[in-house]
Amino acid sequence: YGAIYGEGGSTIWLTGILVVFTVVFYVIGVLFKRMSFLQKLMDGTTQIGIRAVFALIILLVALAEGVGAEYILGAFLAGVVVSLLKPNEEMVEKLDSFGYGFFIPIFFIMVGVDLDIPSLIKEPSLLLIIPVLIFSFIISKLIPVFYIRRWFDTKTTIASAFLLTSTLSLVIAAAKIAEKLKAISPETSGILILSAVITCVFVPVIFKKMFPIP
Repeated sequence: YGAIYGEGGSTIWLTGILVVFTVVFYVIGVLFKRMSFLQKLMDGTTQIGIRAVFALIILLVALAEGVGAEYILGAFLAGVVVSLLKPNEEMVEKLDSFGYGFFIPIFFIMVGVDLDIPSLIKEPSLLLIIPVLIFSFIISKLIPVFYIRRWFDTKTTIASAFLLTSTLSLVIAAAKIAEKLKAISPETSGILILSAVITCVFVPVIFKKMFPIP
């Protein structure tokens, strides 16, 4: 979508170039992984594996921006390459620590900084959309999970639907991308994010009421 409708007249074949570069980086990664001397540099102060992952992310994100696609596509493709290279569990834990301990909190902080709550409060018509969105979030999960009623009781099924509604990361990422592509207005993006935040606040409370911790 970003390649076709984004600014600068980028076309879909430019995104194809990004995919080609991803395959090239994967092949290079396979070749380097077979070099035994690099295994000695994986630990200690060198940490060549972690450095290579970050270099790959930077390269693919830069390429994604260069071809007019979303930078998140470059980061996703970098993750695909790393997954295909089958990193050991220790490296995965290190990447998890970086992601959940540093990068993801910064992302949420910046989303909160950009969220203009006073301007949303001044528009009562926008605030009326919030209950509708929250209801939609719940219904969108409630209907599919009723399929598992053949294995679980109704209470467990409904509780799982409420718990699955807490998809804050997905809603925020989708809203920010759509806003950047000018598919939705900043106000609509703000309402989506605010609705997701409210949902993630009260949904776990409902789940704990249904399944209290002993």
